[in-house]
Amino acid sequence: MLRFYNMLKNLFLCLFFFVAPQIAFSDDEDFNQAKILIDKYFDSVSTMKAEFTQHILDKNDRKVELMKGSFFIEKPEKIRWQYIEPYEQIFLADGVNFWTYDVDLEQVTVKPQKEFLARAQFILFYDNNELMTKFEVASVDHEKEMLWIQLKPLRSNESGNEVILGFGRGILSEIKLVDSLDQTIIIDIKNLVLNQNIQSNIFELNLPLGVDILGEPLGLVN
Repeated sequence: MLRFYNMLKNLFLCLFFFVAPQIAFSDDEDFNQAKILIDKYFDSVSTMKAEFTQHILDKNDRKVELMKGSFFIEKPEKIRWQYIEPYEQIFLADGVNFWTYDVDLEQVTVKPQKEFLARAQFILFYDNNELMTKFEVASVDHEKEMLWIQLKPLRSNESGNEVILGFGRGILSEIKLVDSLDQTIIIDIKNLVLNQNIQSNIFELNLPLGVDILGEPLGLVN
């Protein structure tokens, strides 16, 4: 059960952007490029799918966990985030319900998606207008062939984690987060595909017999 909730916490860190400390802006060209990339990924994208490797480092930069998986997103309200290694776990929003499925434990938790979304902000579901009403670019920096964009919330009374997005040749390739425990979460994104049709059954959860379901799912509207 502890593993289950640790994985859930890590998923939230992957999907939700929290506070980033303010840093000075780089030159106007970098900032304009950041605005173009934000528009590309938060306004012009309707679907996303990719594979990823997720590293967790402690405050001494030692690897404490390594996970692999894939994700599928269909804006504005569907997502499948699936860990394959070292064990299989699925987080799925189908538009009505939010499912958390630990395959090894044969256990599923389901809650109304509306209630779930009310407690947190799904940044990957945002369009550009929604993003810019809640966040602003704190800094834009170049490092080798990477452009790094750091966001911070507009609400100054919030506090939380540092978040940086890394783009290589205009493609989102890395998300880096530092949490309140000084752990660093690095998500390396591979084979990212934008705006291609995703089969509807990707956002369905087919459970085998005997799986323990905690909660009562709401009916989907056809």
